[in-house]
Amino acid sequence: MLTNLNLSRSEFSGQIPSEISNLHRLSSLDLSYVDLASPIPSVLANLSSLTSINLNYCGLQGMFPLAIFQLPELETIRLVNNSDLKGYLPEFNFSTKLKELALGNTNFSGELPASIGNLDSLEYLGLYNCKFSGSVPSTLGNLPNLKYLNLGSNSFRGLVPPTLGNLTKLYKLYLQSVIPSELTNLTQLTDLILFGNMLQGSVPSSISRLEKLKFFHCDDNRLGGLLEMDAFLELKDLQYLFLSLNDFNLVSRNDSNATRPQAQLVDIGLRYCHLREFPYFLRHQHRLELLDLSSNNIQGQIPQWMSKVSVETLWFLDLSNNSLTGFDEFPLVLP
Repeated sequence: MLTNLNLSRSEFSGQIPSEISNLHRLSSLDLSYVDLASPIPSVLANLSSLTSINLNYCGLQGMFPLAIFQLPELETIRLVNNSDLKGYLPEFNFSTKLKELALGNTNFSGELPASIGNLDSLEYLGLYNCKFSGSVPSTLGNLPNLKYLNLGSNSFRGLVPPTLGNLTKLYKLYLQSVIPSELTNLTQLTDLILFGNMLQGSVPSSISRLEKLKFFHCDDNRLGGLLEMDAFLELKDLQYLFLSLNDFNLVSRNDSNATRPQAQLVDIGLRYCHLREFPYFLRHQHRLELLDLSSNNIQGQIPQWMSKVSVETLWFLDLSNNSLTGFDEFPLVLP
């Protein structure tokens, strides 16, 4: 009896035949990257042995059958990049083994039910670029095993609940709204993605508690206040830092000690950060590949020490739209 059916990237097209319901012991169904261009048949909800459904990039249409969520053995639902697939999340008042729910780039809508906090096996929740609305339920903080959370590019209103600070296994977080200080409790985070969400408020200085952070991206928001660069430089694993297109004033102290350990960054985006001079910390950066200081208020000559910044690695440098008048001492070799 067939238990695993994988036709991913096959050449056939058309709808899933209703006869699939005869595969009573089917555990895994993978039709990803197959041009189905049709609705999901409701008979899939009769396959009580299913543990995994992968229908990414299938051109699915119509409404997603709610009964599929209630399959007793189901652990994985992947429906990513089916922009014409509509649906909403049910009330999760039933026993479920669901570990992965990936709905990004679909037409799912409605509010996230508070009962989503009952999915205590959930490890991956990807709801980006959908049409969800309402507030983000505080019960998301009840998911003890959650490692990946992406709520970006929806129509949520209100604040991110501080209960997200309970998700201590989380290592990738993409969201929108004000940044609650409780997020700095998420000490396993390696990626914190906040760009393009019209965030307000400020970046808490306690972000330096995220000792495993490698990637921080908050471009294109409305974050304000003073932002101490030292809070990021204390994160020794940080490699990618993007702070462009915000309203804060970036402060970089001029007494940075070269002997004090600091993050060695690879890419830095500081466009529109209200800088008035070249940040002093750059003197001690030796691994940079990309540096964007464009569209600031930097005036006068480019200091000679800038020619020595990451001289072996730097391949992209943008100083455009400043008020620069030349080099303090013209370098023999540019980085």
